[in-house]
Amino acid sequence: MTWPWPSGNWTITLDKQTAAWARVHAAERNMSLSRFVDANVFLYARDEKEPAKRARARDWLEVLWREERGRTSLQVLSEYYVNLKRREFSGLAPDTAWAEVMKYLAWRPQPSPA
Repeated sequence: MTWPWPSGNWTITLDKQTAAWARVHAAERNMSLSRFVDANVFLYARDEKEPAKRARARDWLEVLWREERGRTSLQVLSEYYVNLKRREFSGLAPDTAWAEVMKYLAWRPQPSPA
């Protein structure tokens, strides 16, 4: 197996059983890593004017939901809510915009540092 290292990659030889164990546990470690999502990603996922960015943002959010790794902050959700209501973006009614924001409360948003 090869591991990245600041001074360059290094390689060691493992027996099959140990190598299999290492691959499984490396995958588990990667799956446990949370990913912070900014308001722009949420907005691009709804933006019909930018189809390429919309598709990429939707794909990314789908992965984060499926792997339960998405995280955000209350400040980001507030920014998302305000922008959803803006006429030049989508002009959603406040109740509709709030319903869109509420689904991301499942990501346990953190308060922003003071």
